[in-house]
Amino acid sequence: MRRTVMTICFLLALTGLATAGDSFTIRADWFDRGNVNISLPGNSYAKLWPCIWNAGKLPNRAEYDLVFPVAGTYTISGLYTALQSRPVNILVDGKVVKRGFASTTGSWGTDKAVWEKQVEVELTAGKHTIALVCPGPCMCHICGLRFETETPFPK
Repeated sequence: MRRTVMTICFLLALTGLATAGDSFTIRADWFDRGNVNISLPGNSYAKLWPCIWNAGKLPNRAEYDLVFPVAGTYTISGLYTALQSRPVNILVDGKVVKRGFASTTGSWGTDKAVWEKQVEVELTAGKHTIALVCPGPCMCHICGLRFETETPFPK
């Protein structure tokens, strides 16, 4: 029940980010493969939002198998927090498209997390693997990813 409530709150907090077209948002802890820690609200660092962070094995990695409903240019934004700059490589289908998540927010706690545009990428409709990889020393605390396109999704 608590997870459902937190998910609803997370998604409601994101509604102001949408542009013309369509978008979808995922929590960072919903990865398909990875070697990172997960903190849920009330646990380490997760003062407000769930987050992923260093579990001690390098490179830190989280991979997401996502289905994109339409072809188009997608803006990838990240909700994250970092007391120190710890950039993360963003990969699409195995190719680095950006070294992002490099800003600082003044805290490691997710109550200080901010949304920041990371990169724009051209994607075909269908399945793509998005990976977040930090070779070291360790990644920032990432709470969510948002994918926005000007192309409307099918109804």
